[in-house]
Amino acid sequence: REYHKYLGQINALQCNGSRPFAMPVCACMDPFSKHRIALFDFNRDHNSVTNEEWVAWFKSAFEEDPQDLAF
Repeated sequence: REYHKYLGQINALQCNGSRPFAMPVCACMDPFSKHRIALFDFNRDHNSVTNEEWVAWFKSAFEEDPQDLAF
């Protein structure tokens, strides 16, 4: 959610002739967390995980199955 807020702020700064640089998702992550997530969820080295894969991993947190909410 913070990254979406960050991208919204970057997009608001755009005007004709200038485009601010938006950092990739992996640059905004704690290095230790990034290493552990890549190791356990992607089963590979954190350097080989692409930015698109990180975005998809974070967005998957918003996808909930109805049975997950049942008691």
